Amino acid sequence: MSNHTTQRSVAIVGGGMAGTLAAIRLLRQAQTPLLIRIFDPNPELGRGLAYSTTDF
Repeated sequence: MSNHTTQRSVAIVGGGMAGTLAAIRLLRQAQTPLLIRIFDPNPELGRGLAYSTTDF
């Protein structure tokens, strides 16, 4: 019997608030090793305007 665990990979497209919080939640709930990659053109995660924002 082997105790080998397979690392799972997750790709998240969009590093805004929703993408960042999704990554955090996945990491907190992971039972096995998990690799998360967030794809976003901005260098800082979790930033940006909300869709309903009218002020710039």
